[in-house]
Amino acid sequence: MENINIDIEGTTKTPHLLCVFESDKLYISIKGRSIPEDAKDFYQPLMDLIENYAANPKPNTVVDFHFEYLNTSSSKSVIMFLKKLEALTGSEKVVNWIYEKLDYDLKEAGEDYAMIIDIPFNLVQVDNS
Repeated sequence: MENINIDIEGTTKTPHLLCVFESDKLYISIKGRSIPEDAKDFYQPLMDLIENYAANPKPNTVVDFHFEYLNTSSSKSVIMFLKKLEALTGSEKVVNWIYEKLDYDLKEAGEDYAMIIDIPFNLVQVDNS
């Protein structure tokens, strides 16, 4: 399966979704608001990518989540994606959960995911004030 980069621009309801294949790693970035009409449909390209990628993964896989907000259906899609990532073998995986300094809800969401998923999970606080 050919590795094809994904770059879906964000909107007021959907995050920017970026997947870049490099020589030694796959880098995935999901950044912005995630309140799509149909989260499952929006995140399907990411699910397809990780399923196809599992056949021939790069040595490293890095995922950055930097949400401004995510609704319940988006949260379910994130969990489904993380479960697929967790099942991936043959690649060192790391997840960076980036949240704004005073956004306690997103910090707590990251802490919850970190407890559910057996992947190195970094909580990264940023100060955008």
